[in-house]
Amino acid sequence: MYAHSHAGVRMAVRLMKNGEVQCSVYSHMPSSTNGNASNGIVLSLEKGDEIYTKLWDNSWVYDDPAGYTSFGGFLLFPL
Repeated sequence: MYAHSHAGVRMAVRLMKNGEVQCSVYSHMPSSTNGNASNGIVLSLEKGDEIYTKLWDNSWVYDDPAGYTSFGGFLLFPL
């Protein structure tokens, strides 16, 4: 998970699995510098698990067609 924000804005995103927080990214750059944060996690998943990202309250991320904010996943091995 990678997220980007503009200066002066609090950016905070959670990675959720079935409604439970698995990891987060956070950045707050009060100066004139943009903020970036990234995190990674390995999850054991079963068919039907729901994985999604969720913003913290009163925070936001910046994105546009260049894809400044992203989330990706891949299968390491089947169980």
